[in-house]
Formats: sequence, C-alpha cells, structure tokens
Amino acid sequence: MKMYLTEWTMLKRTMLNETEGENITPRYASGDKYHYSHGIAIDVLSRLLYYTGRLYDQYAEERFFTGFIAAMTLDGQHHFLLVTMRNGEPRDVVVDSTKGLMYWRLGTNIETAAMDGTQRRVLVTEVGDSYGLSIYLKGQRLYWCNTNTIESASLDGSDRRVLLNTTDAPFFTTVLGEDLYFTDRRHVWKINLSASAPTIQQVGPAFVSLINGLAGFSSQEELHATGTTNTCSNDNGGCEHVCFTTPKGPRCGCAEGFILRETSSQCSMAMDWWERKAVELQRAVDRNDMKDFYNILKEVLGSKTKGPVHLKSAGGMGTFSDSKRAVARWSEHFQKLLNVPGDIDHEALDNIPQHNTKTSQFQPWLRWLEQSPA
Repeated sequence: MKMYLTEWTMLKRTMLNETEGENITPRYASGDKYHYSHGIAIDVLSRLLYYTGRLYDQYAEERFFTGFIAAMTLDGQHHFLLVTMRNGEPRDVVVDSTKGLMYWRLGTNIETAAMDGTQRRVLVTEVGDSYGLSIYLKGQRLYWCNTNTIESASLDGSDRRVLLNTTDAPFFTTVLGEDLYFTDRRHVWKINLSASAPTIQQVGPAFVSLINGLAGFSSQEELHATGTTNTCSNDNGGCEHVCFTTPKGPRCGCAEGFILRETSSQCSMAMDWWERKAVELQRAVDRNDMKDFYNILKEVLGSKTKGPVHLKSAGGMGTFSDSKRAVARWSEHFQKLLNVPGDIDHEALDNIPQHNTKTSQFQPWLRWLEQSPA
C-alpha cells in the first residue's frame, strides 16, 4: 500500500514496508524558491493528491511568501498550482471527491473552492488559529479544532455546532469510519460521531512527547458507502492529461509545458514554456550553478517513478512483484536463455578462411608478461 506524507520541505511517497521513501519536489519550487508543505489529501477517484504549503524567495529584497494549494498526479510526475495567496498560509486541506469541492483553513477562516481552484469563497469564520480540519462524508459535515473546542458545520457552512468543550487545547483531527480522532499534542482521543450521545475515549499510546499531525485512511467499504464515481471517473472525464472534478462538471488540465486547446479537452505544446526553460538552463550554466541547472532539468525531464517491478510468469498468464519470486523468475529465464542446445555445423566452421595474426605490435607486451613474476 502506498502512503503519502508531508515532511517539512518535501512531499514523500513510500510503501508501508519501506524504511525510506521517494522525495517529490514541486516543479515550481526550484532554484531560489523554497517550499514548505503542510496539509495533504487524496482524491482517490481522480487519482490526484492535494496539498498546501508556502513558497518564498530567499534572495528577494522584500521577504514575503506565497501560500498555495496545489495538486499532483499520484506518481509525482505532474504538479498543478491551483490557488495562491500573498502572505497567507493555508493549513489543512480536505476534499469531497464526489461533489468536486475542497476545503482548507486560512488564518481564522475555513475556505472552500472547486477542486480546480475556481469558485473560491470563505465558508466559516472565526474558527480560531489552531490546526485540524476533517470531513465526515457520510454525515456531510466538517470538523475542526478551535482554541478549547471541537466544532462542526454542514458542508455549506450552515448549522455550526460545538461537539466538545475541553481544557486540553485540541490540535489535529481526522475522521476514520464513524469516529473522529483528535490530539492535544500528547494523547490521541476518539469520539463516535454516529452515537446519539457522543463520548470521548483515549486511544493509542498512553503518552507521546509531541504529536504534530494525525491522519487516517478510510477502508474500501467506506469508500463504496459514500459513492465511488465522480465526473472524472469515466474515461478521465474525456481529458487528455488530467481531469479535475468541479460542481459544474469535469475540467481538463494539462501537464507542464502544455496548454489546453480552446473548447477542447486536448493539450498542445506551449513553446514559450520550453523556450523559457532553455533560457533558465543556459543562465544556470553561465553562472556555474549546477544545483539550479539540475533542478530545472528535472522540471523538463520529469521525476523518476519508483516502485516494484512487475514480472510475468513463465507462462505469461499472470504477474507478480514479490522479490523472492522475482529472483527465481530471473534465474529461470537465464537458465533457459544461456542453456539452449547448440546446432553448430563444425565442418562449416573449419571452412572459414583463416588469416595470420600480426603479433609484432604486441611483442613488447608479451615479453613483459613473460618476464613478470607469477
């Protein structure tokens, strides 16, 4: 199972059984642009990952930063900058894949927009300056942490309620199944959202020194219960590259270096983008900045994908990626390849014309070898 996480200046993709993952750097975070990651959410239906963060230029005379919300394909190959905000830092982000909406915290507000970044608006105000935003799709509600409360509202921002009052300032929330989990930076607590009288229960480790984040993964059954299709599910919404689900229907997007043709779902090359990258590469070479050169080159070439290699069985009827079976399959392959019985006509070999070998040019070397100690 693949897992995605934010790690300060990087997005990371890994497998649950791996000790190290693959770092993914957004295309627009190169050269002097530094990127910090915060919230993360996956649209499992359109196979896109949404994340929040901020960018700043370390050499700019005016030290300001740009907050952003972006999306990327799950292979990390293509990134799309959807929402930007000067000196604003969005935090947690959650998505409703079926309705094509995303929600995030910005300052003391909760904002929403279509999943392509359009139709942005403030949904809920005065939610405190804490962290934590979760979506309960079955109940069609948002949950968040305030200074000393956990609150909720309907997905349209109405029917705001206080779920819990606590003296232990809640910090992060996540919803898994029928349960809401939250932390106070030292413990993890659980509240059942379907109960008529919700009760709080401590779960997980008895004490943790510092909890900076909390995330959960829904089961496949929960996914089926909340709906398994959206406007991008069938044939990628008719889009050539990437499809964003929105309340108004699918919207197509193109990878870096391409532009969307007018009134079309097809993408064509944007020559000005390639020319700009060629100029950036040349400038990096002129100032002997190899770090920036290779960062720009990675933008042009795309990142490498990393994962298990799937091999076909000998009969070609199935595939597998287990390492032990893979080694055995390679051994089987080369045994057959290198031990094929030969059908050589030795008489034909004897009739091949022979030429004398000119060894004069090798005599000094031959004498040196003969005189060398064993």
